[in-house]
Amino acid sequence: MDLISKFLDFLYSGSYSYTADATGRGKATLHVKLYSLGDKYDIPELRDLATAQVISTLNDQKTPHKDLLEAIPFVYECTLEKDRKLRDVVVLFARFARADIFKNAALKSQLADVLDRHRSSAWICWQASPPHQ
Repeated sequence: MDLISKFLDFLYSGSYSYTADATGRGKATLHVKLYSLGDKYDIPELRDLATAQVISTLNDQKTPHKDLLEAIPFVYECTLEKDRKLRDVVVLFARFARADIFKNAALKSQLADVLDRHRSSAWICWQASPPHQ
C-alpha cells in the first residue's frame, strides 16, 4: 500500500480505498497512518474517515489479532498524547481480544512488547476493565 497515494486519493475524492494483499495484513495500520496525516495537515474529515475505517477493520472477525497488535504502536507513536480517539479505540479492542491473545504465546509476547514500549497510557487503560469473556 502506498500511503501517499491513499492520501492523495482522499485529497482529490474525499475518500480512499484499501485493496488487501494476499495476506490482508496491515489494514488497520494503514488507516492509523492516514489518521496521522489528517492530524498533521489538520484535515478532520480524513481523521474521521480513518477512525471509522480502523473501527470497521477491527470489528471484522477476519482481522487477525496480530494486526491489532501491530497497529497499537503506530497509534501511540503517530498521535499526540492528548488525542485519545484512536488510542481509546485500540485499547478497547485489545481488551476485548485479550482472552484470545493470552492463549497464543506469540501474540502474548507481542502484547508484552507493546505494553512495555507504551506503558504510561496503554497499561492504565488495559487494566481499567476485566477481559471480555
